[in-house]
Amino acid sequence: EHHARRTLLNERTAALDDKVFRALGLLRSARLMAGEEVLFLLSHLRMGVNLGRIKDVDLRTINELFLLTQRAHLQKVLGKKMDGDLRRAARADYIRQRLGAN
Repeated sequence: EHHARRTLLNERTAALDDKVFRALGLLRSARLMAGEEVLFLLSHLRMGVNLGRIKDVDLRTINELFLLTQRAHLQKVLGKKMDGDLRRAARADYIRQRLGAN
């Protein structure tokens, strides 16, 4: 995995940056976020941080978001039960708040 990341960084920098910064942009601006989508985007964001492409997000925040944006954890953190679009909206709000976005 480490070798694959280094190869991606050295040979396909534009593709890597697109994937990483696209994930960051969606996480910082989306208004509805499904749980599975969040996991996918956070994985790309973590790769970007690990490879030094993103400097203003720390791994601790990403790791916490992996856990705290899951359905039960999110409802516990926010102190209320939610369904459907309400939960997706609350998840997106929580992520934007944690990543310092509008």
